[in-house]
Amino acid sequence: MTVDTNEAARRIYESKKKEDNRGDEPDYKSADDAEKTIRHRVEVTKKQFQDLYGVDFMDPANYDATIDTSGQASGHETVEKILKAIKERDLNP
Repeated sequence: MTVDTNEAARRIYESKKKEDNRGDEPDYKSADDAEKTIRHRVEVTKKQFQDLYGVDFMDPANYDATIDTSGQASGHETVEKILKAIKERDLNP
């Protein structure tokens, strides 16, 4: 699954404001602050994967399917997209 970095930051920031159910995330001053941290984390992880495995984990070509959740209003919409991708690509084991 993928999500636009701005949307990911907004979701994390809003979630932390409502309830602290994301213990793995620090408290951010703003969604922009969260976005900066996310971008940095992705770059560090990308370098680690490249160094260890010789793979760009952000390259969609490395996956059978990718689902962009950026515009999803609910988890139900995401599940529907996943099921559709499975059917379209005949990914059932």
